Order: sequence, then C-alpha cells, then structure tokens
Amino acid sequence: MEKAKNYSKPKYYLYILITVGVLVLLMGLIWLIMAFANPVSVGKFAYKMGWNGYAHTLYMRDYKKSNSINSLYTANNISIKLGNSSDVISEFEILSTHANYTQLIANINENNLNLHIDNFTKSSLINEDEYLKNHYVLALVRVNRLSDAFEYASDDFAGVTPSANKLGNYLFGNIVDNLNSNQLENFNAVIFEDIKAYFNHLEDILNNFDIDNEVNMFALCSKMMKVGENIIKIDTAKGDSADITHTQNALRKANDAMQTLLGE
Repeated sequence: MEKAKNYSKPKYYLYILITVGVLVLLMGLIWLIMAFANPVSVGKFAYKMGWNGYAHTLYMRDYKKSNSINSLYTANNISIKLGNSSDVISEFEILSTHANYTQLIANINENNLNLHIDNFTKSSLINEDEYLKNHYVLALVRVNRLSDAFEYASDDFAGVTPSANKLGNYLFGNIVDNLNSNQLENFNAVIFEDIKAYFNHLEDILNNFDIDNEVNMFALCSKMMKVGENIIKIDTAKGDSADITHTQNALRKANDAMQTLLGE
C-alpha cells in the first residue's frame, strides 16, 4: 500500500501574513508621524470619525506647540460637547485671556452671520462669546463652584444695557436652572433687580424694533424667553405674583413676534 504523501502548506500564506503585518505597522507609523507633525489635520479627521477624545488631545497638542487660538477654541468646543467640565473651565480661562480672543469671536460671529441657513438657527449663532461663557458658567455649576459661577455671571453682566444690534450677554440661565427653591427665594436682590431692568430694556426694544431684521428679532425674542422664564421662576419662589403677571404679558408679545416671523 502506497504511503500518503506529506504536503506542506504553501509558503505564500506566510508571505501574505508578513506583508499585511508590515503594512499595518507602516500605516501606524505614518499615522503617528502625521499626528505629531500635523496634529490639526489628523485632529480634523479624528473629529469627523467621531473620535472626539483623540481629536481633543491633538488640538491641545497643537495649541501647546503653536499657541494657536483656533486649536484651543476647537479643543474647548470638543470639551463642551463631551461634557468634560474641568477641561471646559481650564481651557476657557486660557482662551478668554488670549490676546486674540476678541478678534476670534468677531470672526466667528461674522462667519456665522453669513451662513446659508434659516434666520432662526442663525440667530442662535451670532454671539459666540455668550455661548462659550454660558458653558463656562455651567461647568462651574457642575463642579459645585456655584459662588464662582454667580460671581462670574455678575461681573460680566455689570453695566450691560442692551440695544437692538447688541443685546449683551446673559449668563444667569444655567445658574437659575440649577438652584433649589430655597436658593431661588434668597436670590441676590440687587442682581435680581438688574435682571428685571435688563428684561424691561429687551421689552422696550421689542416694542420699537424693525421686524424686517429677522436674525436680530429672533435673537431678541429668544433672549426674552430665557430671561423672562428665569424671572418668573425666582418671583414664584419669592411669592411675587404681580411681577409674574407683567413678565408673562411681555413674554406673550415676544412669542407673538416670533410666531409672526415663523409665519405661524
């Protein structure tokens, strides 16, 4: 009886495995080189792929290497998206004191104003400074630094008188939303009167504003809604029904104006 022949596995399988392994190693090496040489480009790709944590690392690496305010701004926005309060706080404190911060905000606002999107959406994008500061305040609240959040919001609010084209920042929304009934009842009286005065200024603008400027009108009505809701919440805790009625009437006017713009 003839013995079975012992065939060995073709060597080309081994060559394929080696080749694939080498290619994977080369691609990994190229990726690492690119990440260190051009972290922004790799960061953009990582962000598009949803690798937000890795993208954040790359943008912060670029900021530390180049002092690029754009990279720091992008990293801060990723931290906001991820809800990393400690990073939001530390990054914004650096970002807001950067020499080019004011120009950065102006450029972003101008770019957003020229976006080809509906005016309602656009109205929420025309004050990047307020957006970043509100998330900074919210981060302070989330790490139990409520007094720091209140102090920051108060300092930013000091002397603000809104106009039709510049409504100013309002940073108390995230604070009021996170206060318990006792804290609302004992809300700082001086600041509360300033908030009410600010709201009354917004109402005056609404009564005299050119409704053809839809972006600013949407922004005005949206801000009135937020501020008014805060006032009602605090007045309710304090038991002041008279002021609640006045605020509700003003909010109806803001809502009617918004519905008119929306064509509803």
